[in-house]
Amino acid sequence: MTYKLEPGLSRITSPIVLIFPNHTSQRYESGERACEAVFDHRYRVVEMRAAGDMIEIRLEEMDVPDVNLIGEETFF
Repeated sequence: MTYKLEPGLSRITSPIVLIFPNHTSQRYESGERACEAVFDHRYRVVEMRAAGDMIEIRLEEMDVPDVNLIGEETFF
């Protein structure tokens, strides 16, 4: 199964850096570009902060239940 980031992040027009739980990072030219990326794990935003000319977004992995979700958890 593959996952994408929450769609609200697409409103960020500044360059962003995603910081994953294993402390690796990936850079994107905007939140819209980051929302186009596909991941093997489901992540939730736990922190956003300005860092120079970029927005750093720290993610944590979410447990994926075996049942269908009624609503989606969102940062926005």
